[in-house]
Amino acid sequence: MATTYTLSRFDVLKKLAREIEKAGSLRKWALTIGASAAYVSDVMLGKRDPGPKILTALKLEKVPQAPQSYRKVM
Repeated sequence: MATTYTLSRFDVLKKLAREIEKAGSLRKWALTIGASAAYVSDVMLGKRDPGPKILTALKLEKVPQAPQSYRKVM
């Protein structure tokens, strides 16, 4: 069984940056995965969350989080 661990958004962006660097440019990497350079750039800038194309290319999957809960403050 494979070991699993949780990555922060920062960790995912670091991994993405390394892959872009290996490809030679953001545009080249985006073309390789079938995404637009604008979309990948938005993810790198924190304007959008990484979607399935990026996560698949990074060999990651999104982990659903528990619904946010609230409590009454007295």
